[in-house]
Amino acid sequence: MKDYKIYYEFNGRKMYTIVRAKNVEDAKKQINDRLHFIEIDDITKPDKDVEFLMNLFKMK
Repeated sequence: MKDYKIYYEFNGRKMYTIVRAKNVEDAKKQINDRLHFIEIDDITKPDKDVEFLMNLFKMK
């Protein structure tokens, strides 16, 4: 096992962490595995015109 210093950027902030891994790909995977998504919301506002046309043609 080797020690790798992984530099990454999150929300515009540059960070790094040190991990012990077999190779570079394993080191990247360790960083990705540490991410925990709590919730993802779709905040796109519906387009009123498209909504109206879909209702008009009974496509909804």
